[in-house]
Amino acid sequence: NGSPVRINPWTLETGHSELVVGMPGAGKTFGGIMRHLRMMKRRNDTMLVLIDPVGGFQGIADALDAKTITVGGDTKLNPLEIRQTPQHVVDADDGISPLSAKKDEVFAVLENFLEGRDITLGAQTGVLSYAIDEAYRQAGVVAGDVSTHTPANSPTMQDVLDVLADIADRPDEHNIAASDSARERATQYADDLAIALQPFSEGGAYANLSQKSEVDILEGDNKVVYIDLGQIEGSASGIDRQTFLMQLLLSTVYQQAKRTDRNVELAIDEAHYLFEDRANLDFLETAFRHQRHAGLRMVLLSQTAQEFYESEQAEKILGMCPIKVFHKLPDLDDETADKIGLTREQRQYIRGADAGKDELGYSESLVRIEEHGTYPVHVVADAFERRVIDYEPEDKAFIKDAITEVPDEYADFESFVEGQAQQNALTGRYGLSPDAADPLL
Repeated sequence: NGSPVRINPWTLETGHSELVVGMPGAGKTFGGIMRHLRMMKRRNDTMLVLIDPVGGFQGIADALDAKTITVGGDTKLNPLEIRQTPQHVVDADDGISPLSAKKDEVFAVLENFLEGRDITLGAQTGVLSYAIDEAYRQAGVVAGDVSTHTPANSPTMQDVLDVLADIADRPDEHNIAASDSARERATQYADDLAIALQPFSEGGAYANLSQKSEVDILEGDNKVVYIDLGQIEGSASGIDRQTFLMQLLLSTVYQQAKRTDRNVELAIDEAHYLFEDRANLDFLETAFRHQRHAGLRMVLLSQTAQEFYESEQAEKILGMCPIKVFHKLPDLDDETADKIGLTREQRQYIRGADAGKDELGYSESLVRIEEHGTYPVHVVADAFERRVIDYEPEDKAFIKDAITEVPDEYADFESFVEGQAQQNALTGRYGLSPDAADPLL
């Protein structure tokens, strides 16, 4: 009806996260970037982290002079890094030990790494869990003493490999099995795992992930951080085989978000990669359950909706996304629409929604917000937002000043949206021409 739709995701009681889906060219990236811009303009306590496997966010990262981190080369990131958890987060996590949760994250990342190489953990599961436990124990990280939960005190993947080697050489020194035959099998399993995890050893393809982290993703006064995954095997298919790195980055951002005073919006392009196997889903369920207590909001973007509704666990994860935005999906099937809970009119709207075109001046989407309702909306950008989204290098200084200093002419996004909505109401509902509507606005 032309009315503006405003929502502050940080005030929702059921969580903060968001799912955005739409076919290529439907406006999901445009609309997502626009909402991120408005959030950053309204809230100085919020920063944006972009995880980008295929380059979809590169333009906005350049436009906003984002701190850029390229993963897949020499950047050192420690999958086992743990940070102190504030007491209010511990209290909110239903008594779950931060150290136990971190060990589960590490196991899930490594399990996904192995499954991406067609290695399925069977009986080796116990040996890998023991090696992770032992690495933390030897590093002096204690469950009941959060002062030991520091990056400097955290073990590394090299420590895990050393434990596996020690099990293979001296099984009797480890409380890992009771019988001689079980210790013999544990020795073999440790050898198998050491071989499978060889890429993390010195000189391996992922030796950079076996050292202390050299990057603090959330450190500094940057309002935007861009994490570029495009260097990994050079293609989206490479990401498809290496989603463990996306898991690692989620874990890293979560650990660091616990210690920052700012809210963190984490936008993940091509997020359907994370929903493709059980190891990912186990990890994501844990991450989504904890993220709201760490001031972390996840925004998942993808081209289709089907992948997110193919298992009960995936649906459970999406149940922790109280905001869902559906852009044009002409191939939306009735089975998926039924799972989403769309009415006949809503699914028809999504299938036929207008994509973003210059001659229209807007794109269409269906926005569902738990606690509030479902709304068909026009997505409209103002001149400044278009200048960011359609970024040209010569605009960088202008845009940086606008984001950091918030000049008056660009500060009030809501006034623009409300004025546009009022004009839509006068011309759409009451049949006035634009010229006749102007004097009334």
